[in-house]
Amino acid sequence: MAEPCILISGPAVSADEVLAEELRQSAEVLRNADNSRIQSILSSRTIDLMIIEVTSTGREDVEQVQLARNRFPGLPIILVDDSEDREVTVAAFACGVKDAFRKPYKRYLLAERVNALLRRPARSGGPKDRKTGDRRAPGKGLLV
Repeated sequence: MAEPCILISGPAVSADEVLAEELRQSAEVLRNADNSRIQSILSSRTIDLMIIEVTSTGREDVEQVQLARNRFPGLPIILVDDSEDREVTVAAFACGVKDAFRKPYKRYLLAERVNALLRRPARSGGPKDRKTGDRRAPGKGLLV
């Protein structure tokens, strides 16, 4: 069974070694400091869950969330909010973000939320594997 893959994107959250190590206990972890690269990463890899840090360029980060949700509607997304603009958080939830954590976040709570989302079965049979077209349940590999 394939290990789930988590994308952690954003300058500070992707550099959080303790969080990455915690998440590696249950998933493969990809880290990306530059949110503008999210779309190319999603095109090249099967991602089961994404954590995105919203920075001072919050609107651009929310646009990345919207693009990801449009292309991969079943992709669970968690927001780590470092923005002073509350409307950015509201906009991210409107785009389908599953949860949000204000900085400074508690690593153990973020890791628990990630693990809970990876265990939860998708409502519509799971997103399709982007390479094979097979249905996947987040964190469960291919479904037969």
